[in-house]
Amino acid sequence: MRLDLPKWLRRGPAKQAKENAIIVPNYRVATGEYQLENIRSAIDAYIHDTDIFNAVNFISNAALSPGFFVTGNEEYYNGKVVDLIEEFNRSIRWGNRRGERGLAELLRIVTKELLYGGNTFIEMLSPNNLQMLNQVELSSIYKIYRNEAGDINKIQQLIGGRLNDLDPETVVHIPWLQIDREAFGRGLIQPLISPRVDVKGRQVPPLYRIKASLEYDIYRMIHRRGIPRSIFSFPEAGDELIQSYAEELKDPDVDVSFTTNAKVDVAVEQGGPAQGISNLINFLDKRFQAGLQTPINNLLNSSGYTEASARVAEELGSLIVKDLQMRLKQAIETELYERIIAQAGLDPKKANIELHWGAKSEPDYTLTDLGNLFDRKLVTVSEARKILRKIGWELEDDTALISAMPTATVAASHQIAVPNVSTQIPQLGLIEPSLNPQTQANAQGLAPSQVGLEQPKNPSSLKAAGGH
Repeated sequence: MRLDLPKWLRRGPAKQAKENAIIVPNYRVATGEYQLENIRSAIDAYIHDTDIFNAVNFISNAALSPGFFVTGNEEYYNGKVVDLIEEFNRSIRWGNRRGERGLAELLRIVTKELLYGGNTFIEMLSPNNLQMLNQVELSSIYKIYRNEAGDINKIQQLIGGRLNDLDPETVVHIPWLQIDREAFGRGLIQPLISPRVDVKGRQVPPLYRIKASLEYDIYRMIHRRGIPRSIFSFPEAGDELIQSYAEELKDPDVDVSFTTNAKVDVAVEQGGPAQGISNLINFLDKRFQAGLQTPINNLLNSSGYTEASARVAEELGSLIVKDLQMRLKQAIETELYERIIAQAGLDPKKANIELHWGAKSEPDYTLTDLGNLFDRKLVTVSEARKILRKIGWELEDDTALISAMPTATVAASHQIAVPNVSTQIPQLGLIEPSLNPQTQANAQGLAPSQVGLEQPKNPSSLKAAGGH
């Protein structure tokens, strides 16, 4: 096909879109979007299925057990913003307002809800002065109303048949694995709890229910066939005699013996599963473990893992952990930390607060190390005081004062900060910025070999000499 270049050049600019893209269809805007119908199935599966329980707890513990810490701009308000956020992490109350406090404890619930339910909802009580949170019951969330652009207008609860509207401005909604721009997220175990259809469109039970039925079948098989049952036939006995025998043979002990003078035929039911059923069980188990995306159950069952393959499996499973941590980090920083900083009248961008997963590694400072660094002029007075605060010394924030003070010309480890020349001390008048020991000795009438540290008895004489 030949391109008509002159005609193409005469074409005008591409037609501009007149409207923003519609994220939520109109019918969903009007009716709202429902919580996934199987949220209670997710809770039921987590509570009752051993494999799901282990996998969810394992991933949650792997994400939280290393702990977390925050960092920020240490130059911004002398690092006080970091102290503010650390205090929030330690003392924030939630739930029953008594024993339930601290962000770390709240995350233990949040991470598990994200894994089995795909969502978690945290209400900010008094959001303009955030001091308390309320961890919302996940199964109570009924609908989310959004506008066409996807902004949440209302979150609706259904409790005891009564609807309760929540303000989205006061609720932190953390979804995980949102599909097709849905309002609600989906959890790790979603493929295991969702109904399916076969090639003919007939519904197939969720895999976790098939597994439960199989476990029940195995239980019945062992219960019924583990000990062979026998059928006793009494051809010459009448109905009344058979009834007496039936009552006696209703539930006999394993080693019980019977005596009768009637003719008896015994047919024994042979126990044991059908051939090949173990292969089907192994197939379903592998499909189930693949859905959990974690090696914990196979490691506990010792199903053929070598040390090398177990290490690889654990590394692959850690990808789920990192994804979960990334989602939590983003939500905590933007929804909670930035709000706390702004409410304190500070700038979140300048504070640059970040949440990190793992243990915080701090260098071990000693006063000897600090003195050596100070003597070699590798740290300043303000830096030294900042280090002392980190190792537990309670020092006042005097950054502004230190920056305006010159230092004396004595040995570095003995330097002290002195006020500017214009600074006055009551009853002493102006003082001299120089603290050279010989100068001070001369000013105090001492011999040159003496160190001028003695205070004069008469302050007026010091004022006349202009020294200290």
